[in-house]
Amino acid sequence: MRETLIVELEDNGKRIDLIFTLLVPSFNRNHASSETTHFYINEQIVKKSKKVKEGDTITVEYVVVDNDQEIIPTDIPLSILYEDEEVLVINKEQGMVVHPGSGNKENTLVHSLLFHYGEQFTKEFTDEETKERPGIVHRLDKDTSGVMVIAKTYNSYTHLMNQFKQRLTTKYYIALVKGKVQLRRGSITTDIVRDEKSRQRFTVTKKPNIGKSARTDYRVLKYYEGYTLLRIEIFTGRTHQVRVHLTSINHPVIGDPVYSRDKKDSPMLLHALSLGFTHPTLEETITCVAPLPARFKEYIRLH
Repeated sequence: MRETLIVELEDNGKRIDLIFTLLVPSFNRNHASSETTHFYINEQIVKKSKKVKEGDTITVEYVVVDNDQEIIPTDIPLSILYEDEEVLVINKEQGMVVHPGSGNKENTLVHSLLFHYGEQFTKEFTDEETKERPGIVHRLDKDTSGVMVIAKTYNSYTHLMNQFKQRLTTKYYIALVKGKVQLRRGSITTDIVRDEKSRQRFTVTKKPNIGKSARTDYRVLKYYEGYTLLRIEIFTGRTHQVRVHLTSINHPVIGDPVYSRDKKDSPMLLHALSLGFTHPTLEETITCVAPLPARFKEYIRLH
């Protein structure tokens, strides 16, 4: 396999093998130590211990054992909100991982898609970019439920990917958050970076030129004793964006396993409520809504 990245400021001065180990799910320490693995900086081969600079184009070539690459179709039910020959829209259940990666080799959404749509589906996605994540144009975190659109053809894949990149989709979430959110309407616009202390976390930053811009708008739907129900619209799709932004204003999502101190008191109460996009061939706006999950109602009933 071959992976290429552009070094960002936050990774300036780090070893090239460490960067790929942290950022590429299929690349691990065994790959880094293998004699068949080769590292390049700006197309020049280097040792694995070589330190990189911001702006460098870095590449790794490594061998993945066939057994590691094989994705076995698995009969996992899907909750379908909309479907035609080009696209599939589902209500992803909480706990489902979208695609195989480090620590998640089985029972992902991709395993289910291969089972339900079979060989014809996989034939649409054969290049390096799509064959391991066929049809996947965006993701939801494992602990986030709700609306996801999946491309069933390569044409739809490129069309939908372009919409997400150009921020032409409309995305709303529902969240129960800690505390009373004072402003009934608010907007959070910050840069988001990976947390230097934990590669599993992200955080907001005021330092120039090191983060990715992100905007999250929210509206209070209802106040409860000790927590608030919010409707959220996101205009960018950064990793953990909603969770990081709400944590940054001291109202983390209830049950968040990464950002909430009281993460064990509930499953995470974040749900992708609706998604609007332009159909790849019909050129019509499709909006799908996933009903509020039972875990929200249960938490409200008990608290």
